[in-house]
Amino acid sequence: MAAVVQPPITLGGGSQLQLPQDTPTTGVPAGGTDAWGSLATNWAFDGTEVAHYPNGFSESEYLRFKNFGFDIPAAATIDGIEVYLSNDMDLEWANMEDVEIKLAWGASAATLSTNSNFTSGVDNKPLQTRILGGAADLWGSTPTRTDVVSTDFGFVMKSQPQGGSRDAGIQGVGMRVFYTHTLTSPGNLRVTQAFAEVLSSVADASVPIQRHPIIVT
Repeated sequence: MAAVVQPPITLGGGSQLQLPQDTPTTGVPAGGTDAWGSLATNWAFDGTEVAHYPNGFSESEYLRFKNFGFDIPAAATIDGIEVYLSNDMDLEWANMEDVEIKLAWGASAATLSTNSNFTSGVDNKPLQTRILGGAADLWGSTPTRTDVVSTDFGFVMKSQPQGGSRDAGIQGVGMRVFYTHTLTSPGNLRVTQAFAEVLSSVADASVPIQRHPIIVT
């Protein structure tokens, strides 16, 4: 049976939804005025705040969430990223407006995504959960698998009150990464035609997988 060189095989797409493993931090990168407080690590989405904006008038400082613990296959290509943000409002559900929500990674959030995913003037009602980004949205940047699995990977956000002093809280944060996994054969790997067909069927669950010999030359 003739031997053939097996080209790269796309195993298909996948996604992981994770919660941050670190307590949120503030002031990195620099910018903004009003400070976030009551920083905590509680990702049960049970109504307990993980960050609080106390009766501020001005644009907030940056609030950073990172270290989401992603375990992405080594050969994967990152296709898109979603951010889940659950927040509540006090003072008769007064409005807060997003100023900036960007992906961030590297020491001191040295790299920020080009795009900021939010809708200006969003009316943040109690326990409203928003999903920002999407399965094919990289926020105008090109984070790699290495970037995503880093403990520094996450996002930063700034907010500001609308129409006077406001009291706001963040109650839950999550992030989903969408990826495609491609298996590339080494240049010296040659396989029988039968095994090549089996490898190609990995991405097609309707084709049963059988064992065949591999010929390495």
